[in-house]
Amino acid sequence: MHEPRVVCVTGASGFLGRHLVRALQGEPGTVLRTLSRRGPHDGHTHFRGDLHQAQSLRGFVDGAAVLINLANPADAADAADDDAHADAIRHLADAARQGGVARVLHVSTAVVVGRCDALRIDENTPCRPRTGYEHRKAMAERLLAEQLGPSVDLAIVRPTAIVGAGSANLRKLASLIAHGPAWKRHALRMFHGHRQMHLVPVERVVAALLMLASDPRPLARALFVVSADDDPLNRYQAVDARLGQLLGKPIARTVPAAPTWLLRFALRMLGRSLCDPRQRFSDAKLAAYGLPDRHSLDAALVAFARGFAADRDTEPAR
Repeated sequence: MHEPRVVCVTGASGFLGRHLVRALQGEPGTVLRTLSRRGPHDGHTHFRGDLHQAQSLRGFVDGAAVLINLANPADAADAADDDAHADAIRHLADAARQGGVARVLHVSTAVVVGRCDALRIDENTPCRPRTGYEHRKAMAERLLAEQLGPSVDLAIVRPTAIVGAGSANLRKLASLIAHGPAWKRHALRMFHGHRQMHLVPVERVVAALLMLASDPRPLARALFVVSADDDPLNRYQAVDARLGQLLGKPIARTVPAAPTWLLRFALRMLGRSLCDPRQRFSDAKLAAYGLPDRHSLDAALVAFARGFAADRDTEPAR
């Protein structure tokens, strides 16, 4: 009889965490431990803890085969808070190393690349972080690699903007479509045109994590981008049109759009790191590693719209 495999998940109460936990709960032979700052606590499978508090991690990761880190210590702007963020990552690395964890999967973000002129962005694209958020994400990746040492197998997973049932991504656009003035929606459609949206279905991110968690090959600090940028639906006007259809506000799929150079100039003036609307993230490396391409962006939009409409219907009248 095989020993059960212990898989630990931090940030289990977040959007991605809820989807990942549901998937792991259905895996035979897996003992799941979750860590969150709120929710149930039984000291056996559910732990209440915080990466900022090293003592709260004791016992959580001991003997685990895999630790999947989804936790995102609070973003901050000053150096003191940056130090606290670094300490939280060190606490996690120390707990994993001392607890005998075999493998760590750290979920970062694709935008850690920062200011980038490449039209095709992958794991080999140099990182040039600009914003505080990008710098903190890059720092977390670097610190984990340094602090875990050679005894713990590590992979960094960089998803683009995750979308699906319950996601925060797309809520602003959905609110504009459902409640905003028509002129503003039309203006944004013309302005953003065919700009890449960099959306990725949450199911694809979960599938990537499950595959990397169980793959017998050493990951050896590999980077993996998770994206769906090659899907033709992953453009501003196409997403707006599909959400409009799903939310009862249909509109033409495409309309004349501002020239690419104008949008590129405007995005640069707005301080965006990714300024070229044609830029795409590639997860060809994950596909070559074995991740199947069976996760539909359209299905993710349907699930998102269904949840958004349900939330809207349950809001109290004003």
